[in-house]
Amino acid sequence: MGDPAPIFHHAHVDLARDLETLSGQNAELQALVDRMSDEADRRVAVTEAEWQDRIRTVEESARKRLAEGPVTVDALEEARRVTRIVSWMLCELRAVRGGRD
Repeated sequence: MGDPAPIFHHAHVDLARDLETLSGQNAELQALVDRMSDEADRRVAVTEAEWQDRIRTVEESARKRLAEGPVTVDALEEARRVTRIVSWMLCELRAVRGGRD
């Protein structure tokens, strides 16, 4: 076994940027989940339009982060994944709340 291939500086920079992007998205999603859970527990009336605005905010933030760095297929897939997760959370919230708005 020879020495491992060196990892160049630009690869470290790209990995750090990807990690920062994912961490930011995860933090936003966690905050949204916490807020949704808290509002559901307190039976706070939240309209469909308010939830759609919140979802758009998270998605726009993810897209902004993607625009700041090189766009890759993996990055676009991650943006789609964020959108699917938030949409799923909205459906789950509707089911728990009995579809009332």
